[in-house]
Amino acid sequence: MPSGNAIAQQYTVAAETARKALGVLAAEGLTEVPARGRALVRMFRPILRRGTKRLAQSDWSEGRSIQDDDLDGRPLLADRVSVDEQPCPAHIAPALRHEAGAPVWVRTDGTSSKAGR
Repeated sequence: MPSGNAIAQQYTVAAETARKALGVLAAEGLTEVPARGRALVRMFRPILRRGTKRLAQSDWSEGRSIQDDDLDGRPLLADRVSVDEQPCPAHIAPALRHEAGAPVWVRTDGTSSKAGR
């Protein structure tokens, strides 16, 4: 990406305006700035959550999943997913209204885990 000053000059805007625009791109995950470097365009599109649209009754009545609106037509992929029966951890049991140590199914996708009955 060009520097903020180069963008300001090219588009005849204030340097602060150009820096704020670059900040918005970074905040949305579209660019990244390595230490002591210029902004680079990311090679992936971040998933943006569209709360109002994803919960619209029209989408649910069509049988679509809640993630369809967030993915913009990209395939939903998961790798290294495992589901195992494990004892319910004591700190999670109250939230599940379950007894600590009772069996629960735990899904792990390599980055996070969720427990459920």
